[in-house]
Amino acid sequence: MALLCPILLVSACAPEERPADVSPPDPPSVDYLRADTTSSFPFSDAVRVGSMLYLSGQIGTDNTGALVAGGIAAETRQTMENIKAVLERNGSSLDDVVKCTVMVENIEQWGDVNAV
Repeated sequence: MALLCPILLVSACAPEERPADVSPPDPPSVDYLRADTTSSFPFSDAVRVGSMLYLSGQIGTDNTGALVAGGIAAETRQTMENIKAVLERNGSSLDDVVKCTVMVENIEQWGDVNAV
């Protein structure tokens, strides 16, 4: 049973009131960040838009791509380590996370996931 824990970082604010003769600011840059450029997966580990970092889904796999043994708690711990590694590779940390969406295959495992 795999844990899927994508991180979605969201920032929103009300649009600024600008005088009619002022041009809107340039859109922020978008950088697609990949740790493994040889991967056949069609997605980035993270995308930086301006100063915000958006992470792709992470699961409890080790560096070989195999799901770690030990059940949902071990998978959750590995998922958190994977998230931490992506954040740190891109100049961020768990302290900077503003939103995390967690999906579990079996809702009865939620307590074990939440404990980790």
